[in-house]
Amino acid sequence: MDLLAIALALIAAVIHACWSLLSKRLSRYDPAAFVWLASLGSLLAYGPVVLLLTGSAALHPTGTQVVFMAGSILINLGYFMLTQYGYGNGDLSFVYPIARGTGPVLATLGGVVLLGQVPSALGVVGLLAVAVGVMTLGLLGRPGRSGDRPAPTSGLGYALLSGMAIAAYTLWDQHAVGALAISPLLLNAVDDAGRVVLLAPVAVRNRREVRRLWRECRWLIVAAGTLMPMPYLLFLYALRLAPASVVSPVREVSVVLVVLAGGRLLAEGQLRVKLLVSATVLLGLVTLTVGA
Repeated sequence: MDLLAIALALIAAVIHACWSLLSKRLSRYDPAAFVWLASLGSLLAYGPVVLLLTGSAALHPTGTQVVFMAGSILINLGYFMLTQYGYGNGDLSFVYPIARGTGPVLATLGGVVLLGQVPSALGVVGLLAVAVGVMTLGLLGRPGRSGDRPAPTSGLGYALLSGMAIAAYTLWDQHAVGALAISPLLLNAVDDAGRVVLLAPVAVRNRREVRRLWRECRWLIVAAGTLMPMPYLLFLYALRLAPASVVSPVREVSVVLVVLAGGRLLAEGQLRVKLLVSATVLLGLVTLTVGA
């Protein structure tokens, strides 16, 4: 079963890398228009299936479940918007590894403070390795470096905020699908619906931009909406087959895949250095997960 779990986690990593590449390519458009259209596509594609599979659980949630689903909507909306703004202001190979590295570090610290989950010595070593890698990538993004085009410093701010959102939804959604027994499929569909509703006024106000995005990139939007929930759902299913110490490190291979995509497909600079630092972040994430 571990082999199947590893395969699912690896597929999730590849899909998340593809989703991030699509998001970066569409970052020249209004972020709210993109997130709204992609969320709407995801809801239309998966919503009916979720209702059939979850049945009465979707129609009769408890009060506590409603509160946590509402919180999940807000946190995930913040994550998608911050990430999209980050891609609009910085290189994909710069923003993504910082966000993906910052998230687990903050989630681990949050687990220590809120849940008393103290990592082992190995976990502390991994945490420090990730922190050093993230700080190094931040230094690579400083303006005024000679050679390759640097990522604007505003991209760093959005990447760090995106990492904070990752940490928040990791802890929040973990409690929602664990202690509160909310179906991951249902939670994902509710998140999609929440983003569609909350961003609807913005989409109406910027309807010309929404129409332009759909007219010029409709097939990319369809692909984005289809891919949007798949990495997280595959990851959750892999966790049912194998422990997190096996699944999570494989999932974070997406860090290196995204840096490669940014360097090769988008011609972003400093590829060798970013790959080296991203490999350090990946190694730190593996160590952090195993030692947690």
